[in-house]
Amino acid sequence: MDTNIFEQASRERIRFRTDKGIVSTEDLWTLSLQSLNDIAKAINHELKGLQEESFIPTESTKPSDPLRLQLNIVVHIINYKVEEQRRRDKRREVKALRMKLLAVIADKEEEALHSKSLEQLKADLQALEP
Repeated sequence: MDTNIFEQASRERIRFRTDKGIVSTEDLWTLSLQSLNDIAKAINHELKGLQEESFIPTESTKPSDPLRLQLNIVVHIINYKVEEQRRRDKRREVKALRMKLLAVIADKEEEALHSKSLEQLKADLQALEP
C-alpha cells in the first residue's frame, strides 16, 4: 500500500527541529524558504552521519527511515513554495504588462482624438447629443 508522505508523517507523529523549537508537519507550511532550507540541510547532515556509522545493510527498519521521510516532506514543501512564488511572480509580470498596454492604448486613443480636425470633433460631439 502506497501512503503519501503527509499521511505517513501524521501517523508517525513526525516532528521537526528548528532554531525556534520543535514543529509539526503542518507548521512547516508557515516557515520561510530559508528556514525550510536550514531544516533540510540539518536533516541531510544527520542522514549523512548515519550512513557513515555503519556499512552493513540490514533488512529491518533503518533508523534513517524517519529522517528520509522528514527530508522528503521538507523538500516537497520547499518545491511547492518555490513553484508558488514563481506563479505569483508570473501573475505580477502579466499584470504589470497589462497595465502598460492599457496606458499605451489610452495614449494612442488620446493621440487619435487630438489628430482629428475641428470639424470631425464637432461632428463627434454633436453625435453624442440626445
